[in-house]
Amino acid sequence: VLVLSRRAEQLDLADRGRVVFEWSAPVRVDQVTLLDIQQPGGTLVTYDDQKERLGTWDLPAAGANGVVVVELLRPEAASEQYESRVSRLEIDLPHSGAVAELRFKWAGRALGPWERRNPGLARLFHNPLTEALSKREIRYSIRLSLVSCTLTAILSLWVAVPIGYLLSRHRFPGRNLIDAILDIPIVLPPLVVGLSLLILFQFVPRWLHDAVVYQIPAVILAQFAVACAFAVRTMRATFDQIDARREQVALTLGCSRFQAFGMVVVPEAWRGIITAGTLAWARSLGEFGPLLIFAGATRNKTEVLSTSVFLELSVGDLGAAVAVSLIMVFGAVTVLVIARLWGTRTLTL
Repeated sequence: VLVLSRRAEQLDLADRGRVVFEWSAPVRVDQVTLLDIQQPGGTLVTYDDQKERLGTWDLPAAGANGVVVVELLRPEAASEQYESRVSRLEIDLPHSGAVAELRFKWAGRALGPWERRNPGLARLFHNPLTEALSKREIRYSIRLSLVSCTLTAILSLWVAVPIGYLLSRHRFPGRNLIDAILDIPIVLPPLVVGLSLLILFQFVPRWLHDAVVYQIPAVILAQFAVACAFAVRTMRATFDQIDARREQVALTLGCSRFQAFGMVVVPEAWRGIITAGTLAWARSLGEFGPLLIFAGATRNKTEVLSTSVFLELSVGDLGAAVAVSLIMVFGAVTVLVIARLWGTRTLTL
């Protein structure tokens, strides 16, 4: 990774006293220690990978056997990550001096021989997406997202099918109130939904509060609070489009209400059920606000893909954040394809 620009015996007279360090990838240079600078006039210059100058330091004289320590990562520079992208470092010692120690940090990894011989193939196997998948936290968030979204979709269907059927087929006191309540999670800001759940669990028994809030069940409950409303709306629209006369005929032929529902209504509503399930799954995958408030964003505990993007951006790892976002986009596109191929195409909410 670290190479000298030229061998000592190849230096021209004009270049004597100059030491150049180059890196194949940008690094953060923390400190350079020099010896035997007996006269002032030396300089230290850093460059980025575009050969743009990052900073210049004047080297003071320290006398024979004297030590000069140059701190490159200055406080004002650290706040801007000023010296975290050094690709070239030049040290001019026109009179005398030597480099004793160079401290730098590199966030990358060493390339194998085959990767240096085949850089294109190496980029295919080692890119921001594969690097993100190699992180234990990201793999945990993927597993938790798949499990929580699937459970949320199942629970949403379990609630949405009977409620959607009830609202579509029956008129009863309080029907409009239930219909309005179902719209609340859709129209409320996501953060307010999470805050409402947090306030609600202040009035439950302490053991239940500790078992749910900021735990994995809170992830599922926060996703369910929003996804279920979309699933109910989808199922109600599905049942509205199914002719009720066939169900009435089945009742007159001796079927019970449950038998008529299972043998007549469900086979006609299966496309709507698939659409409701995939919509609930996709809505759960993209949920962020309620999760952040009600479940938190604790690594290897309540972290899902949406909160992983937030956490990676918080630590400045843009590549990992983009990689996780691409995983979410792939999941959303997959769900959309399933809904288009097997779901209903005439649904209007």
